[in-house]
Amino acid sequence: MARFSPFFPLSLFVCCAVIVLSGCLGTRYLGKDEYLLYNQKIKGNQHIGQGRLEAFYQQKSNRRLPLLPAAPYVYLYHLGETWHDTAKVRQKTAQITQRYEERISKAEEKDKQKKARRLKKKRNRKLEHQRKVMDEGNGLMRLGEPVAVLDSVKVINTQEQILNHIRSKGFFHAEVSHQISRRLRTANVRYQVRENEPYTIGMLLYRTDDININRLLKESERQRILVENERYDEDKLKAERDRMEKLLRNNGYYDFSKQYIQFQIDTTFGNKQVLVRTVISKPAARGFHKIFRLDSVIFTTDAEESGSQNKRNFRLYNGITYRYFTERYSKKILDRRVFIYPDSLYGIDNTTTTQRMLANLDMFKFININYDTTAGRFVANIYTSPLQKYSTTNETGVNVTQGFPGPFYNIGLKNRNPFNGLEILEFNGRFGIEGVASASNTDNIYQSREFGLNTSLLFPQFMIPVGNRTQSYLGRLNPKTRLSANYQFTNRPEYIRRNLSLAMAYTWQKKTRYTMTSPSLMSG
Repeated sequence: MARFSPFFPLSLFVCCAVIVLSGCLGTRYLGKDEYLLYNQKIKGNQHIGQGRLEAFYQQKSNRRLPLLPAAPYVYLYHLGETWHDTAKVRQKTAQITQRYEERISKAEEKDKQKKARRLKKKRNRKLEHQRKVMDEGNGLMRLGEPVAVLDSVKVINTQEQILNHIRSKGFFHAEVSHQISRRLRTANVRYQVRENEPYTIGMLLYRTDDININRLLKESERQRILVENERYDEDKLKAERDRMEKLLRNNGYYDFSKQYIQFQIDTTFGNKQVLVRTVISKPAARGFHKIFRLDSVIFTTDAEESGSQNKRNFRLYNGITYRYFTERYSKKILDRRVFIYPDSLYGIDNTTTTQRMLANLDMFKFININYDTTAGRFVANIYTSPLQKYSTTNETGVNVTQGFPGPFYNIGLKNRNPFNGLEILEFNGRFGIEGVASASNTDNIYQSREFGLNTSLLFPQFMIPVGNRTQSYLGRLNPKTRLSANYQFTNRPEYIRRNLSLAMAYTWQKKTRYTMTSPSLMSG
């Protein structure tokens, strides 16, 4: 009598499952002479990361269940495809268009513009859904994925892109080949890489007729990204081009762009090295790169407000002209957040820093900075529009502590610029109730009530006795001083607690906070 191992039923089940699930890979959805792309591999690369090369795959194999030859997303896609009828989708699209056009026309005839706008939004939303169904399929099709059919053209394209990327990293004599193994209507693709010896940078040269540009490049050589005797890398060339563009635009070259920077690569330098020559070309129209120096800076604090331009007030402070209908803000405080001044060279970093520091004030809806070069002058225009003076927040919810739910309610009020010094005054209140178990008897449930009130005043500067020049320098750090008072009241069965705290804190861009004083009064 034959004896079977106790693991025989399990082994038999696994074998049957593999046979059944093998049909779930999606091969039954293949056409004649088509193969399922089962797997792709890249071998032989030693210096270029695997993930970088796999990003060039023109095709991807279908997602499968772990350790099982089954692709459920393919099944979902083709199941949805059996129910997808493009003719019905077109018909439904036409019906939606006709129905809403009639309703919109009736609303416009009765001069119900608000209703007409609402109907248009609803129509557009429905039509967008139908377009998505037409282009991407129904819900099952979008959830799933079509069967990955091997495309030999895409395999060749993948091979070429992998080769181009490897050569861009200095392996000029690299080779890439591919091999496709077919079995049971599935295909595995293997890309074989031979990097060979890389080229390094033997010498770096600059070529420009502009003495000032040449000086700037020489002075910034320590920040140069390209380094002699390092492996050639086109990504580093792009980064060096970006660095040079930023360097020049920070030193007055307002209309300079990276299109004027070209790299000439000489591979005949010898000994597997290249000569990199950086050439700065001239603009065709002007014939030279102009240095722009600011003639004036105009700051409009209420750009969205309408009215006659003649009614705007003009005030000059520290070389900057402020324009406004109503004076709201301290020009001294604003000046500490502006880093572009008349008679200074144009700098892109100063422009973006000014924009960012003004945005950090939480006073303006938008901050736009543009430059006007007409009439032979170079003028910086700063446009801002104030946010609403008051804003409120409300929040309700439920806390669950020890399994007992309790509601809470939070409310906040923000007052911007209460004293015309760009301060922010905030009031925040909280009230909550919780169910808690007694410390002595867990079977008894008691009610805990909590009330809190917090008041804070935020100044956009350090409240320290230093001069205006120091405060202007600190303005790049987004300095703030916060004065706050907090009161908490807790009523529990075991105790009643009242807590009052006062604090003064300094914050800056690195978000490091130092608490200077924090007297606390507690009674219970």
